[in-house]
Amino acid sequence: SSGINAEYGAFQRALQLDPRSTGSLIGQAILHLNSGDKEKLHKGVKLLSTAYGIDSANSMTLNHLANHFFFKKDYQKVQHLAQHALQGTEVEYIQAESC
Repeated sequence: SSGINAEYGAFQRALQLDPRSTGSLIGQAILHLNSGDKEKLHKGVKLLSTAYGIDSANSMTLNHLANHFFFKKDYQKVQHLAQHALQGTEVEYIQAESC
């Protein structure tokens, strides 16, 4: 809907200003992952992978990748990613998400 389109556009503009903005990549990825569309799901995972390539220690990226691998039942990757996310932040909300 129009709210999601506006959010997506804002992330696009932020990426034009800074193509290495992991926050913008993660934001776009979340919009794609929450869409329920299989093609957009793949795009969302690709965006998370791009964010991971830019900053492999970003706890938000690690948590969202862990969520993805949880649904794919790859629990070894989930544990690895979540553990690194937990160790990489002092933000309580992100730490809680990592547990």
